[in-house]
Amino acid sequence: MRFQASGKFILAGEHFILYQSPALALPWYSATLRLTPLDAPIQPDIPGVLDAWQQARHSFGLPETTGFPFSLQSDIPLGCGFGSSAALCVALLRAAAYEAGTTMTEQDLIAQATTLEALFHGRSSGLDPAVVVRQTPLRFHMGQPPQAWRWRLQGVGIVLAVSQEQRQTAVAVKRVKSFSEASPARFEGLLQEAKALVEEIQQCCEQESQSLEQQALCGKRLGEALNHNHALLHEVGVSSEHLERLVRCARQQGAWGAKLTGAGMGGGMFALAPLEDLPALAQALQQEGARSTHLYDPNKPLAAQETHS
Repeated sequence: MRFQASGKFILAGEHFILYQSPALALPWYSATLRLTPLDAPIQPDIPGVLDAWQQARHSFGLPETTGFPFSLQSDIPLGCGFGSSAALCVALLRAAAYEAGTTMTEQDLIAQATTLEALFHGRSSGLDPAVVVRQTPLRFHMGQPPQAWRWRLQGVGIVLAVSQEQRQTAVAVKRVKSFSEASPARFEGLLQEAKALVEEIQQCCEQESQSLEQQALCGKRLGEALNHNHALLHEVGVSSEHLERLVRCARQQGAWGAKLTGAGMGGGMFALAPLEDLPALAQALQQEGARSTHLYDPNKPLAAQETHS
């Protein structure tokens, strides 16, 4: 039996979520991480995977194994802010629960995956496991139950792209903390801006527009808010040279908005544009050096999404 989980990406609110600001995230249904049982255990190449498996087993009172009994395949770009570690933790817990002959509620699976994910990221907000488990757009505020919401804006889509630089989550989190301590008044101002942007972005996404003109107006407004969110993240120091190049390229190619997604310091970004413009935008980002690009239609999450390498 194969065990799997899908990816996700943060639409708005990353980093500020650790300072009592809400965040919005979308599931990436078509990008999955899969665990397929092997005849004989192996020593996995990815650091932390075996430890996570043993901890998942411990959660169900299962004994340790001598190795990792699965092959791992993933459509989710690893270590780029698209939920690969959360998907791995969820899949491992599902596999351990199956072996133990038990089932888990969504709430328990999210809680245990959040604990397990700390092996990879240290402190986890819980946002990634929540989106991966529930597979629906979520508004997340630490200490509160996540709230489902629905993307209703028509005619717009997203290009996800992976930069050339490896993401540095722990470094990025420390950089934001250092900024907040060195410039508390300015950081408080940025935090309030981030909170307001989450509200505006969610309102834009939930807008039921009728005419093509209305769709374009809503898309442009959403893009401006995403650009503003990126500017906040840039100011606290979590962008990078190649992320900035990709963001700039997307905007120059006509994207309504573009921003980094996730921890930053490398990893992923995305750009918002009319659906018909996505293929050309993806090609431009590849020419700018993106390691991969992926087309995402928020209104067709279960449809096969196109990937470019």
